[in-house]
Amino acid sequence: MKKQNKGGLILMRLVMILAILALTSMPWQLNGVLICTEVGGRESPQIVSDGPDGAIVTWMDYRIGEDNQSIYAQRIPILRSEFSVPVVVECNGMSYIRTFGTDPYGTDGYDSGLDITCPPPGFTFYTYFYINTVPYYLDTDIRSCEDSQITWTLKIVNAHQCTGTITWDPNDLTAHGIFYINDVDMRTESSITFEGDQTLYITYIEEIILTLEPDATSVVQGGILGYWVYATNNTNEPKTFHYYTNVTLPNSSTYPSPPNWLFSYGPVTVSSGAAVNAHLVHGVPNTAPIGDYTYNAFIGLPGDIWNKAHFDFMVITAKTFTSRNHETNWKVIENGFDRSAINGAMSSNTSSTLFTSLGQSYPNPFKGSTIISYSLATVNHVKLEIYDVAGNLIETLVDEKKAPGYYIVRWDGKDSAGMEVTSGVYFYKIQAHTGLGTGDYTETRKMILLR
Repeated sequence: MKKQNKGGLILMRLVMILAILALTSMPWQLNGVLICTEVGGRESPQIVSDGPDGAIVTWMDYRIGEDNQSIYAQRIPILRSEFSVPVVVECNGMSYIRTFGTDPYGTDGYDSGLDITCPPPGFTFYTYFYINTVPYYLDTDIRSCEDSQITWTLKIVNAHQCTGTITWDPNDLTAHGIFYINDVDMRTESSITFEGDQTLYITYIEEIILTLEPDATSVVQGGILGYWVYATNNTNEPKTFHYYTNVTLPNSSTYPSPPNWLFSYGPVTVSSGAAVNAHLVHGVPNTAPIGDYTYNAFIGLPGDIWNKAHFDFMVITAKTFTSRNHETNWKVIENGFDRSAINGAMSSNTSSTLFTSLGQSYPNPFKGSTIISYSLATVNHVKLEIYDVAGNLIETLVDEKKAPGYYIVRWDGKDSAGMEVTSGVYFYKIQAHTGLGTGDYTETRKMILLR
């Protein structure tokens, strides 16, 4: 049976968590957020929704004395909560309601109990969400809420070639994230029109995409752990955030214990279309247990985590130690944030500035389609083209005058004739010309298509 009340399920799960924790001597925590430091005596937990991405918890305890019971409350941020959004597709008096959304248990394939099937096309006017596995045709398509980018494919069969509309309620969208149907912003618009047969893409992109790239997948006791952090602002306005990290140890415990962090930095303000590129290095304790670890990173504001990323690494035995390494205890040896290793980003006390830049396509590698972002500081004639490794022009995505701002464009892996290209390495190149002979910008980046 399809779950209809997503908000109710969130509250039900939280109530169950709180009921269990109320019987224990451990602090109440959710997603690493410390709810209560009192070690015992918590009574009467209650919870109420506070929008799609949060809830308010209340409880009583005796922390200031057995004869002095007090009531406490705290808001809990819920990271990437599940959601569902209905869209209405209408044409010539006929209409269908189709639903897209996310769930912690959703996948790109068919999920029994989450997805709802519909009959295959066989009508003069029909619409469905398409997936690449049986049963292919969905009334409701629920995906994982852990992905940085999600794409739903909405197909419309329109044999009468009539002009129709697709409508939705922007209030059904989650509080965080960017939503597009093709190139239309679903937060600022509530409908689009179509003619004939159509394949439309509904895309969710995180506002700040966080990526970690480790220098190595194995480190030695007493050695160093280095990695790059990339945080790209996909919105059309500056975003300010904090950066936090911790480590999951081989015994599955977290170091340090919440609410403490292994490393924290902020605030950092990143302009539209810009990215933080910083290199960080930790010292690895020579007493670190041998085994598998996970390095976890989070961005957001205090008490409100927006996004997370991680990488796995292994600690192996070192043959020798140095006195310096004996004292590291995961200490930060190199902080790329402090060295201003921020590309196109601003410190928190500077004014907003828009940079001309070309972002890395996402996802990369990709299978079906990928999103390319770019920003313009001034009015430019922009040309954005796709080339293969031999230098042949495959497709021109943009060739027009653009105002200053942040833009995204999708490449569906097809050439200018509409034919799918083969797997391989491709390059996308932007040329932004002011027409004044100065300030022209050219940049080329690489992406990988997998079939």
